[in-house]
Amino acid sequence: AVADLAGHVVYSTSLPAGVQEWHVVLPALNNGMYIATITHGDDQPIYSKIIIAR
Repeated sequence: AVADLAGHVVYSTSLPAGVQEWHVVLPALNNGMYIATITHGDDQPIYSKIIIAR
């Protein structure tokens, strides 16, 4: 899954295929790596490591 976030392209390493819309909350960690709490509609949060493309 790919989403636009604050002008960056966000690539997920572990989101399920076929997802169209995600709401992402990102506490920043080191080296451009983040741990995101990601929800889709009324689904439970999914925790996923993502990479911010520079």
